Amino acid sequence: MAEVMVAVVDGPYTFDADTVLALLYEAWPEATWRPTPPDSIDPSMGQLAIGGDDGEPPLLVDLLAGGEAITLDGGAPRIAELVARLTLLPGFPDDGSIVLTDWSEDLYPLAPRTSAQTLRESATEVD
Repeated sequence: MAEVMVAVVDGPYTFDADTVLALLYEAWPEATWRPTPPDSIDPSMGQLAIGGDDGEPPLLVDLLAGGEAITLDGGAPRIAELVARLTLLPGFPDDGSIVLTDWSEDLYPLAPRTSAQTLRESATEVD
């Protein structure tokens, strides 16, 4: 199991929740979304659960308010696939301003169209 974050460390780019959810539902139509209750102090807009029926632990995806980060908790192969899909979003910057934390020894800068294979190879620990 891994806990990582895709984070905007510099620049104006933000993750639009509706666009991210549409992208993830396209890949995982069985995913379930639980919005954060309005009176909660949780900084997340909500959590998407992917998988878990295949014997692998589910991947939990939290979209943080403001669109500056997405946290992921689950198996490294599924995380790599999801992060690779995020790099396909329109306008994804190619200047290293979006990073993957806790994936490798250093912050891992993401670029448009990063493959899941490349991400798996760069992981410090892969499930």
